Amino acid sequence: MGDRFAHLGLDDRERQTAAHFLHLAQAAYERGAVRFTSFLDERGQAIAACAAQVCAGRPYGGFPAAQRVVFGFAEDVSALADDVYPIEAVLVRHRRQDVVGHRDLLGALMSLGIKRETIGDILVGEGEAVVFLLSAVAPAVVQELTRVGGVGVSCSLGRPEALPAVRMRALEGVAASLRLDCIVAMAAKKSRSEAVRMIRSGLVARAGRVVTDPAREIAAGESLSIRGCGKFVLRSVGAVTRSGRYHISYDQYI
Repeated sequence: MGDRFAHLGLDDRERQTAAHFLHLAQAAYERGAVRFTSFLDERGQAIAACAAQVCAGRPYGGFPAAQRVVFGFAEDVSALADDVYPIEAVLVRHRRQDVVGHRDLLGALMSLGIKRETIGDILVGEGEAVVFLLSAVAPAVVQELTRVGGVGVSCSLGRPEALPAVRMRALEGVAASLRLDCIVAMAAKKSRSEAVRMIRSGLVARAGRVVTDPAREIAAGESLSIRGCGKFVLRSVGAVTRSGRYHISYDQYI
């Protein structure tokens, strides 16, 4: 597979993914066609970006700040305009007094048999949500999604003029150092020994790349995905306490 993926430390499943992405990229280059992945998380995006070294590549998720994106491959990046991506927005409406969260919507979609890789970002607002999906599954969702938990909903293709904002929870904490294990322990509310086990088990990714070294230091502005706990962004590092601990401000995607 060459050295282009060596720095990512791929496991066997990820090597299969990398081979698939490389096949898409080579087909795009050799045939002058456009090829697309399904929706990718940060890790998948890092793998796709390496595959795109053989051709032009561009990620897009339906709106500029999307976290989950489809990666497009083409002979020239000019062929990868927003409107050629196989992405459709579905507007989900419900009564304003009802509470429908991201996890509720994701669970309802998957209960319909919709696979995770066909689902992009889910933006939740008051009385409505916008779900980005692969175009192939969007019509089925519009027809079949009538309830989310105990809440009745109506769905239509398209998006409102203004998208709901990406929701984040501002948090504060204290960490013994800026080492990865200390930051993970703080964010995931685990003991440091539990955090070390999670890191060494490959459950923690920094900017989409799995990190297995608990001693790796984290800087302000970096993102961490902790499997089973969520995604976090280290906003700032404040003053050091008298005991040598760090005040940390961070955000959690909700």
